[in-house]
Amino acid sequence: MFARPKTQRRHISLCNQRLFLLSQLKHQGLPVEALDVNFQALILSKVTYALQACAGHISVADRNRLDKFFRKSHRRGLVSQVFNISSLIDRFDSQLFRSIAHPDHCLHYLLSEKRHYSMLLRPRGHHYTLNHISTTHFKNTFVNRCIFGTV
Repeated sequence: MFARPKTQRRHISLCNQRLFLLSQLKHQGLPVEALDVNFQALILSKVTYALQACAGHISVADRNRLDKFFRKSHRRGLVSQVFNISSLIDRFDSQLFRSIAHPDHCLHYLLSEKRHYSMLLRPRGHHYTLNHISTTHFKNTFVNRCIFGTV
């Protein structure tokens, strides 16, 4: 979502336009519950679309910009809770990782083979072998973030 600066500015600009629309709906007297649903449908869906694929490549400045946007939307009373981009990334990563762990999932082939332990050492978040990571780009991919982060 935020691969290039122009693309990132365009997405934030679109979200700000949608935030203005929500503020107009608030001034028209729309209840807070309805504003919350509309925020999740119009804005949060835009931010979280394909979040697992690009989350490893979002810079710290972009994360701060998104957190600032979420705080602004909460401060204006357009959403009932303050969202945090890091917690959203963790939540969506863990959901997808749990679902692709099932052998019937279409993305299951992306996972490395399962490791069979002869001894029980300490509890781990998964039973997959760890890949050798040679580049930062490869380290930031979804599967490696989940396996090394033990989501």
